[in-house]
Amino acid sequence: MLYNPSTAEYSKQENFIFDATPYNEDIDFNKIVEIERFYDNNGYIKEEDINNFLNYLIYYTRINICNPAESPLTFSMKSRCAPAANIIYELCKKMNIEVDKFNIGDMFNTHTIHELTKISIPTIIDNKKDTIQYILDPTFRQFCLEEENRFHRYFEEPRYGVRMSTPHPGYFLKLNKKGTEFANNLITYGYFEINEDNIKTYFDAFRLYLTPKEEYTLDNLGLRSSTNLTSYYYLNRIEDAINIDKKYDINYRMNVKTPIEIDNEYKRTIKYKLIKLKEKFSQNKSHKL
Repeated sequence: MLYNPSTAEYSKQENFIFDATPYNEDIDFNKIVEIERFYDNNGYIKEEDINNFLNYLIYYTRINICNPAESPLTFSMKSRCAPAANIIYELCKKMNIEVDKFNIGDMFNTHTIHELTKISIPTIIDNKKDTIQYILDPTFRQFCLEEENRFHRYFEEPRYGVRMSTPHPGYFLKLNKKGTEFANNLITYGYFEINEDNIKTYFDAFRLYLTPKEEYTLDNLGLRSSTNLTSYYYLNRIEDAINIDKKYDINYRMNVKTPIEIDNEYKRTIKYKLIKLKEKFSQNKSHKL
């Protein structure tokens, strides 16, 4: 397991409207190092390795935005979207992977709402060079808290920050099967491929979150799960938001480490050297026998 279950027992317990939890299967770190080395030498990631790489990237991000008393298994990761986006951005930059940051608020010309990253992964599909793009959102679960996703949120006053007098995006995704499946998958993996369906499903939920009750009739308040906006509209707005983010781009100089850097550091430790000596001793012993 990636995350320590015992830590989850003592971390803050929050209630969510979806059953999914963050991906917690073991990741072969040596395989991730191999993927990075292959990318360095060849300029692309094998198609079959992309999900492994993204799973590691999301894990690395989630573990670094939580303090020791917080477990990604139970924590909503509320207000951690900006640190998460900065970690992903800096790490991808170090690995020479095309990456951009943007805020959903900038897409809709409103206040700051939620920071995301968009990455482009070069690969080979059917023996041809191709690129697959993804939106990375490791902290989406913060929009799925029971308290924030009640119908009566329409009739309560905003309490702080970016909170609207509307249910959070999770509410609108849960209105239908497609949205529920999408939300559960995003909570688990923390990323989704950029395609028409995914883009519309995801950003419709945020558009509805930004739509006040005054724009509805009483018979459709809280019942709409989609808008008449297209995925192409959202994609154009993403590019606009990326350009806005670049105007205020700051070199955060975060102490992120690529898999190769982590591996190299480990191989310089006494622990690693002792393990290798033990292996060598065992091999020599077996040869003598």
